[in-house]
Formats: sequence, C-alpha cells, structure tokens
Amino acid sequence: MPTIELTKIQTMSQKSFIAPTRHFTASDALALEVFVKASAELVALPRVMFQVVFSIIDAPSNRAVFTRAVLSPFLHGPEFWMLLGNTLAGGRPLTTPFRYGLLTNWAAPFSGQGVLGFRAVVQTFQITTSGGTEVLTGLEPFDVSPVCWFHLAGPSVTVDNLIGTGIWPGEAGRSATDADYPGDLPLSQGRLRG
Repeated sequence: MPTIELTKIQTMSQKSFIAPTRHFTASDALALEVFVKASAELVALPRVMFQVVFSIIDAPSNRAVFTRAVLSPFLHGPEFWMLLGNTLAGGRPLTTPFRYGLLTNWAAPFSGQGVLGFRAVVQTFQITTSGGTEVLTGLEPFDVSPVCWFHLAGPSVTVDNLIGTGIWPGEAGRSATDADYPGDLPLSQGRLRG
C-alpha cells in the first residue's frame, strides 16, 4: 500500500545549520523545514505529485496566521527534506518573521502573542485525464505533523511600568492589587504535593 509520512518538522534560523531553533527575534531568519518519507510504491506511480502545506499557528487563538502550499513531483526519491525560507547569508536576503506576514505587534507583552506553532500537511496527487483535460486527482496517502512550537521575542518592558498595574506581582510575589487579582477572578498557585 502506498504511504507518505512527515518524519520530522522544525524551525530554523541563521544561528543553526542542523539543530532546530525555537527562539527568534525580529531580525533573525525564520525557515520552516520538513522531512518526508514516501513508500517506493507511491514514488513509482506514473505522474504522481506531493503537496506540502506549511502553516504557522498563533497559540492564543489557535488560528493559522500563515499558510503556503508547495506542489512538486518526487524529484529526490522517496526520502527528502524541504525548507521554506532562507537562513543563509549570501545573494538572497534572510527570510525574517515579517516576510511571513507576522504582524509588528506579534509579541505585545502579556498578550500571549509571539508563541507560535509550525504545522505541516503532506498530501499526494496523480495527474490524470478527465474528458480530455489533465487534472490533479487526490490519492489516499497523506500525513499531518504535530505542532512544533516556537517563540518570537518581543520588545522589552520596563519593570517600573509594571508596578501598580496588577500585572507584575513583584519579586517577593506580592501583587500590586488586592487578593482577588486579577480583577474579580480568584487566582491561586502553590507547590505540587509529592
């Protein structure tokens, strides 16, 4: 039976060539990399294609903020990698987070923004003829990756601006607001019982 699977996905920057990167700044390169393994039976099918859909998901809203699909024949055999974005200095500019359309307020303090996930989907198709027209016909083999979470660092916040806001409880753990912090919703924390 023909199969295809995403064996690994990762986010990369100009700081690492092999190991994944999980923390980015606005000036860092950001690339999305997938590793794919297809069965020999699938690759041997006539006029077979695969499509990788790269998605970046905003963690607080669980919505895709970037999606790009790439359709290709099997040019490199049954096992290969694909990198979306440029992490190497040279003739082409580095692909920064803004090139993916990520907004300038992506890491507004205390919003949860800036925590993002990369997820990939791989699907397979075959070029067939229907009524004299060539069409892409979906095949059964597909795979969906787990989410690879990463962080885009936002601007620094002056601690003096946090005191008295109720947002920062202070180094001693005392809140600037009353015991019902935040607002009228009770908030508790404590050590796990072992």
